[in-house]
Amino acid sequence: MIFRLLPILLLAVFCTNCTAYIKVAIDEDPKATSNEGFQRVGVFNRTRQDPNQMGVTNKTIIENNNVAVQTSIDGAFNSMLRNNIWVQEYDMDSIGMIVGFDWDILDSLGRVDTLDFFIELGSIESKTTGTGSIVSVIAGQSRQARQKLNGLMYVSFYDLDSHFVQEMLIVKHDEEYPISLSPLEAKNNARSKKAGFERMGYQLGFKASELVFPHVITENRQYYKYGSKSINEVRRFIANRQWAEASAVLVLTMDDGKPSRRGKELFNMAMVQEAQGNLDQAIELAERSAYNCKNTNAKIYLRKLQESAGIRVDEE
Repeated sequence: MIFRLLPILLLAVFCTNCTAYIKVAIDEDPKATSNEGFQRVGVFNRTRQDPNQMGVTNKTIIENNNVAVQTSIDGAFNSMLRNNIWVQEYDMDSIGMIVGFDWDILDSLGRVDTLDFFIELGSIESKTTGTGSIVSVIAGQSRQARQKLNGLMYVSFYDLDSHFVQEMLIVKHDEEYPISLSPLEAKNNARSKKAGFERMGYQLGFKASELVFPHVITENRQYYKYGSKSINEVRRFIANRQWAEASAVLVLTMDDGKPSRRGKELFNMAMVQEAQGNLDQAIELAERSAYNCKNTNAKIYLRKLQESAGIRVDEE
């Protein structure tokens, strides 16, 4: 019996080890730039929601979101001030921009306050997931859990110099906050949840402003070690972060052969392009791997690349 299972066991071991991970330093370009650069920025906020408005059934959710809204402005301001940028908040209702945007209004504000740029903080979406793992607290014999809070904000940029618009970029931030499983702790749980929304909102606003500055980020990226002659050849280059050499090998073979092999080579090429800062090319290659070659890993990777590029992706 063991001899019959041996080929299956060997195949399982081989498949488990056919991919590896590597830490990659990626130059992340700013998501919005000005031809002349910018030193003075206006921020306005479309995220506020009235808990008394028509159609709102869960006022607690709206109120917690408004807590996040208030701290998101603080996060956006602190990011700009940290980068020596003068920043001013503008109330959307008072300037008449209730829906959409109006260049006449923006240009007028820009002339009055000598602004270069506008950042619009759009709607915040949030949800709580599960109650986490329950732990016993010996002192008092109470039970507690940690609840996870997922936050998402839409961001848009308006360059007054070129009238260039970048709309509906996405920033995300997750928070955890403790809750008691005792029904007697409802008020403390509400305060804990509010504090979680405050932290989440601040980080969303901070990340929104950070989109306009270049970064170097480190990501843990997957790549294929086996699957074709060229993949075997480039794994040493990838391990040594010799991206140009890996690219030169893969470009010769990634359009040939069976779809399963092409999918792996295209996947590796996408990772190599991302590591070199070529995000558009990486997205195109990952799309080809995912949809032309039915590579499941590439579909997951493609979503990560799209998020890095600020592309809004509908959940499947």
